[in-house]
Amino acid sequence: DLTKKIYPDHTFDVIYSRDSILHIQDKPALFRSFYKWLKPGGKVLISDYCKSAAEPSPEFSEYVKQRGYDLHDVRAYGQMLRDAGFDEVIAEDRTDQFILVLQKELDSTEKDKD
Repeated sequence: DLTKKIYPDHTFDVIYSRDSILHIQDKPALFRSFYKWLKPGGKVLISDYCKSAAEPSPEFSEYVKQRGYDLHDVRAYGQMLRDAGFDEVIAEDRTDQFILVLQKELDSTEKDKD
């Protein structure tokens, strides 16, 4: 569990996380740790599931609750990183790109089924 890890300050050149921080309830504390753990000039790259800024449907809210996810919209996610000390934050909604990747994977799986 990354929230329980302790590393010396300025340990890493890069911190990369793919689709896993949605499971972390205290993202601000984690991002503060990331900031401390990075060497000066270090980079963080995060790919994670977010939610729309609009009010989610009751079905989606129940889905998120059942799984224990902690989802935020892209803007809020970026702000949490800024609040942790990061000053060059680029928070982008890549939903359209992700849909294309998933479609390619699905097509490949369907093709291999035959």
